Amino acid sequence: MSTTGYIYLPVEGGSGSGATGVQGATGVGAQGVTGAQGVTGAAGTSGVTGVQGVTGASGTSGGTGVNGATGVQGIQGATGLQGVQGNTGIQGMTGVAGVQGVTGSQGFTGLQGVQGVTGASGTNGSQGNTGVQGMTGVAGATGVQGATGSFAAAEFDMMIPSPGNQTYWIQWKASFAWTITNVSIITDSGTCTAAIQIAGTNVTSLSGLSVSSTVTNATATGANSVASGNAITLVITSNSSAVNLRLTLWGTNP
Repeated sequence: MSTTGYIYLPVEGGSGSGATGVQGATGVGAQGVTGAQGVTGAAGTSGVTGVQGVTGASGTSGGTGVNGATGVQGIQGATGLQGVQGNTGIQGMTGVAGVQGVTGSQGFTGLQGVQGVTGASGTNGSQGNTGVQGMTGVAGATGVQGATGSFAAAEFDMMIPSPGNQTYWIQWKASFAWTITNVSIITDSGTCTAAIQIAGTNVTSLSGLSVSSTVTNATATGANSVASGNAITLVITSNSSAVNLRLTLWGTNP
């Protein structure tokens, strides 16, 4: 038994597809022939899209409610005691290191090739002439020398670790004239006799001084003017195991 297909004409604005033909009834025995597919109609023209309406204004947002108070935090429970740590096991013994094998012999180093001959150096160019040196300017005049200063007091200090019966230099050659005023002299231990001299002459009241571990102070009363070029000496006599003799000699500008 066969089926007949129907054709539908397109309607303006609608879809142009033709309806599917009616499926033939299933025959008893052999299957009936499938009817021919209807022709698809032409697509209708799409209508104009309508204008979109104006979007309405958004409503005012509602205020956020007040946050509720945070509840009080509960008391934290006490931390449980930590269990006793178990003993660390004994470390096992380190095994015996194996014997190191014999190092093989090193091969012979090959012969070094012959070095090539160095080429001859090129000739140096001639040196240019040295320019004429300019004249040295005239030296400026030397300024006037300032006046020599004066001093109010002079002081000489000396120390002799192991004094003997001899003469010691305090000032070998005076570079200016001055006047000796007084002396202080002492030892750590032991005794001796001391005299201050100018150019080999005793200073009055500074000779025959008994020196010990108690300081001796003396003031010059004469023959105490030092001229430029004079030597000032300390003469030690009657030394008896004196140790670390120390002396300070004072003076003034005449």
